[in-house]
Amino acid sequence: MEPLLRAPGADTLQAPRGIAAASRPQRVVWERAADLAVEVFGISARAEGIEPALRDPLRTAALAVPTALARAHGRPVRDARPHLAVALGALAELESHLALAGRLGEHPPDGVGRLRGMVEMVRRLIVALAVRDPDRRAPSAPAP
Repeated sequence: MEPLLRAPGADTLQAPRGIAAASRPQRVVWERAADLAVEVFGISARAEGIEPALRDPLRTAALAVPTALARAHGRPVRDARPHLAVALGALAELESHLALAGRLGEHPPDGVGRLRGMVEMVRRLIVALAVRDPDRRAPSAPAP
């Protein structure tokens, strides 16, 4: 799924070096979370008159997801799970802000629907990472 918005002059989102070298599942989850954050920023920038009290926490929650995933990178699944839980919590917070924005009429309904779909996709991907074998180490991490 390609995001609707990219940074000016950017053809693709560039993953941080560690994530770019991560296993494909880790990289895909981070990329989708980063796409979600870009979409949140784009939609909140286009929504006229959005209250800063809603816009700022919405953006903060969106940024927290790829950040928590980056912290989980390269750790054994057992050690990554707290960071994955933080990412899931940030997604829940983002979803709550989106619901409030929709109720307040702060975002176009189609934008909120698209973001909710992206939130659900990222949630499923994070859960899939969390249920992996707890003794399995991420391929990019050094072997014990």
